[in-house]
Amino acid sequence: MCYFAGVIVSANGFGYLSDLLLPESPRWLVQQGRLAEADALLRTIAIGNKTVIPNKFQVNTKMDPVQAGKMCDLFTNRVLLFRTLIIFFNWIGISMGYYGLSLSTHNLSGNFYLNFILSGITEFIAYTLCLVFLDRVGRKKFHASCVIIGGFACLSTIFTMLYAEESLQPITVALSMFGKTGIAASFACIYVWAAELYPTVVRNTGIGIGCSFGNIGAMISPYIADINKLITGNLGRALPFVIFGSLSILAGILSLWLPETLNHNLPETIEDGIHFGR
Repeated sequence: MCYFAGVIVSANGFGYLSDLLLPESPRWLVQQGRLAEADALLRTIAIGNKTVIPNKFQVNTKMDPVQAGKMCDLFTNRVLLFRTLIIFFNWIGISMGYYGLSLSTHNLSGNFYLNFILSGITEFIAYTLCLVFLDRVGRKKFHASCVIIGGFACLSTIFTMLYAEESLQPITVALSMFGKTGIAASFACIYVWAAELYPTVVRNTGIGIGCSFGNIGAMISPYIADINKLITGNLGRALPFVIFGSLSILAGILSLWLPETLNHNLPETIEDGIHFGR
C-alpha cells in the first residue's frame, strides 16, 4: 500500500484518505438508519477519549426528524438575516484588509523585502494568539478586539505618513504590522465563529456564501492597494491603510451584535438559530 496525493492505493482498489480520517457524523448515520455503523463509530470515539461504553448501550433510534435547511432560510427570518448580513460584511472587510495590507507593503518606507518578511511574521503571531486566547476569552471578545484594534492601528498610519519626518517612518511600519496582526487574527477567527453561529442544517451554505463574499473583498483589495497610482504623494500612500482600517473598525463594531458561541450548545435547526443567543 502506498500514499499519493491524498489517495490510498492498495491491491483492493482506490479509496480516499478523507474517508479514513474523517468518518461520517454519528447523528447523520442514525438518521439514515445505519445504526450498526453509528454504534461502531461511537465506540471508536470512546476508545479515543479513554472511556468505556456499556455493552448494553443502544443507539437512540427515536431522534426527531430534522428538516433540511435551504439557502433562503438565511434571509427569510429577520434574526438570521441580520446576523447573516453582519457576517458577510465582516468577511468582506476583513478579507479586504488581510490581503490588502499584504499588497500594500510597497507603500511603506524602508526596505521592501524586510517589510514583506515582517508582514509574513505577523501571521504567525496572529495565529498563535488565536490558539492561546480563542477558547479563553471567547470568539466575540477576541474577534472584535483584534479587528477594532488592528483597524485603529492601520488608521493611525495617516498621521505618521503625512506629518512625521522620514526618521519616524519606522513607526508607520510598526503600526501597519500591528494592524496586520489584528486583522489576520480576526480573519482566522471569523471562520470558527461564523460556523458556530449558523444552524447545522445551513452551516455549509452559510460558510460557502460567506467565503464567496470574502473573495469579493480579496478581489477589490489590489485596486485599493494601488490607489497611489491615481493619487500621488503621501496621501496616496496612506489612503489604502485608511480604507482598510476604517472597514475593519466598522466590521468589528457590527460584530458586537452577534452572540457568543463559546461553551454554548450550538444551534442545529433553523428554529434553534433564531432563538440562539437571545
